Amino acid sequence: MKIRLQILFFLISSLLYSQHPTPKLIEGIKNKAVFYSSSVKNSWEREPIYIGNIQKEIINKFENNRLLAIENHYENECNKGYIKREKNSFKNTFEGKVDIFVDTSQNIKFSKVVYHEKSSNTFDFFYANPVVLTNNDSQDVQIGYGYYIPLIMQAQNEKGEWTDIERYYTLDCGTCLNMIYFKPNEITITTSVIYDGNYETKLRLRLGENNFSNIFTGKINRSQIE
Repeated sequence: MKIRLQILFFLISSLLYSQHPTPKLIEGIKNKAVFYSSSVKNSWEREPIYIGNIQKEIINKFENNRLLAIENHYENECNKGYIKREKNSFKNTFEGKVDIFVDTSQNIKFSKVVYHEKSSNTFDFFYANPVVLTNNDSQDVQIGYGYYIPLIMQAQNEKGEWTDIERYYTLDCGTCLNMIYFKPNEITITTSVIYDGNYETKLRLRLGENNFSNIFTGKINRSQIE
């Protein structure tokens, strides 16, 4: 029976991988990291690690990660020589056909400024799963702005309802932000923090109201969905 289950798991994993060929993330961050535990909704600056064609391996770096990722994949109205696109030449973040896959088979590290209500903010490192977004549209799709990809984590409560356990990250300034985009069939890789808590449930990421990731199991604190 155990062997049959192992074979079934292998076949399911192989099928998922064939549908979502996730690159292997080579860990390049040496800082110590922890799993994230919270009783409130937090915001995450999900920055791109990589944008471009599918690669077999990608190094997860700390310094200049986002700068290397958006190279040749951003536009800024304040840049010299900027040419404004035609309105229908690309789709915005929530309109485009984007496939979202959370690869729970890989754990990587990422850094974040954690905002505390009653104490000073801290700069910490956390464990995360890679998230692969694929542009399945026939046009370029805006995937974010500044250095931020507006993905929101949702959890299923005891009634089976999906509820947001995160909130959108609010930028201090909206002037001359980069428009990050990726081309048809290109991928964008970012991170999804691994939560730790006392309540096991189903989780997923959403981009807008129509694009959702695969469903996976994780542990959060019950207060996050109450």
